[in-house]
Amino acid sequence: MDAHLRFTHTHMTRATTCHRSLGGEKIRGVAVSRILASRNTGVKPGDLVNAMCGWTEVAIVDAKLFETMPLPSGARVTNAISRALRAPLPAKSRNSGARVGSIAGSGQNCARLHDELCFEAALNYKSESFAKDFRTRRRISSMFTLTTGYNAKWREVGSRGIRNLFQLTSQRIRMEGFTVFDLAAEFAEARREIGRWLAEGKIKRKETVAKGGQQEAEKAITNLFEGGSVGKSLVEVKAL
Repeated sequence: MDAHLRFTHTHMTRATTCHRSLGGEKIRGVAVSRILASRNTGVKPGDLVNAMCGWTEVAIVDAKLFETMPLPSGARVTNAISRALRAPLPAKSRNSGARVGSIAGSGQNCARLHDELCFEAALNYKSESFAKDFRTRRRISSMFTLTTGYNAKWREVGSRGIRNLFQLTSQRIRMEGFTVFDLAAEFAEARREIGRWLAEGKIKRKETVAKGGQQEAEKAITNLFEGGSVGKSLVEVKAL
């Protein structure tokens, strides 16, 4: 479950590199799924796969749109590893000698970023002292932001875009947008690396799981914009 789904319904066009979900079409999404039948020799009924099958209970999926999930007996299944964005950053950055901070919208979230996810600093952008606190930090060499966080304000009248564009010149800043699917070739390696960090206790994960089937998906995506979920938001279509 991801906030970008709102964007794909309201702002995408056929000319963009991201798929737009039109009325009547199945909403895109990834799910941990169990094979019921297959003509592909690489999988058999009962196997678990990570599939781009969309919001559905049963799907026919081309082999290019799923990957196998070899798991030891008794392992817990979740696709949150492949979608966790902030949790791996501190561990990844420490290996390269970088220092990492983060920004959140509440003191509780900032405490979690610092205490549980091991960010060196976490600033509350709603705090009255945020501008001062941000300025006193060391010079920033790079900044990563999720544009899906702006979903709630995209339809507001008078909403503004980027300001202070002159800083792009004076600070020699380069901006680049991308989607997670641009890095699809690196997914498998990322899962192995993040899985190892989870096993070693270097990172922790949080999930909010909506149980009760696909009918709970609407409520789950609404919670994303109301602050009703912690960590990755998942919908359990059917127990595996």
